[in-house]
Amino acid sequence: MVVVDFNPNVYRALQERGVRVHYNDISNADSLVHAGISDAEIVISSVPDSLLKGTTNEKLIRHVRMVNPTAKIIATAEELAETQILYEAGADYVTIARIDQANELIDVVTAAEAGRLDELRAKLDAQLRNRQEILP
Repeated sequence: MVVVDFNPNVYRALQERGVRVHYNDISNADSLVHAGISDAEIVISSVPDSLLKGTTNEKLIRHVRMVNPTAKIIATAEELAETQILYEAGADYVTIARIDQANELIDVVTAAEAGRLDELRAKLDAQLRNRQEILP
């Protein structure tokens, strides 16, 4: 696994955790090649367009697809209309955070109706207990 990021705080924190990280700007095609994108089996763009600087998920997907036609590409969209654009660009799977959250809320409401909310909360608390976030 290799992470490509240009936030110095993220870079340092990942290095301290032993994660291979390249301090590069993903909007620069050469940076992605230098990070080894041409040999990657799976490429994940977890940042939505609204947070990307100088590029978009569509541009990233098209570049990755040119350099590495066999990689499985997972991208992030903010709006439903974006998903088709990203699939046409070459994404293999597109996530939409608000849809994922809505699906989780269905499970939470179902658990609440069944009187299992405490059980679900305990499971979530266990997952988060030792989690060490890099970004606030």
